[in-house]
Amino acid sequence: MALEERDALDYGLRMFTYHAGQRMEVVKLFFVSEGAALAAFVGLLEAGLAAAAAAVAGFNLLLVFAFANLDRRNGQLAAAAEGALAAMEAKLAAAVGEEAVEIVRVGDRGKKGFARYSRLMPLIFWLAALGSLIALGTALVGSTSLVINVER
Repeated sequence: MALEERDALDYGLRMFTYHAGQRMEVVKLFFVSEGAALAAFVGLLEAGLAAAAAAVAGFNLLLVFAFANLDRRNGQLAAAAEGALAAMEAKLAAAVGEEAVEIVRVGDRGKKGFARYSRLMPLIFWLAALGSLIALGTALVGSTSLVINVER
C-alpha cells in the first residue's frame, strides 16, 4: 500500500471515529436530557404547576427534534467516512487476498430491521416526540382544569 493510500485510510478512519464518537455523545446527552425533562415534568405536575409542566414538555419536544437532527447529520458524516473506508478496505483485501479485511462490508451483512443504529435511533426519537406531545397534552388539560376550579 502506497503512502498516499495509507494517508487516505488513516484520514477515513479518523473521520469515522470522530463522527461516530460525536454521534454517541449526542445519544448520551439525549438520554440524560430526557431523564431530566421527565423528572422535571413529573415534579411540576405533582406540585400542581401544570402550566410549567406544559412548558417543560414543549421545550423537550424542541430538544428531541434538535437531537434527532444532530444525530442525522453525524450519521451522514460517519456514513461518508465509512464509504471511504470501505473503498480502502476493498483495495487492501485485493492486495492481501483476504475478504475478512473488508470489515465495513462484511459487518453490514445480515443486518435487518432495527439491528441497524440508523433505523433504531429515529424510532427512539419519534417515540420521545410522541411522549412529549402526550405530556404536553396532559399538562394542558391539567392546567385548564386548574383554571376552571379557580374560577368556580
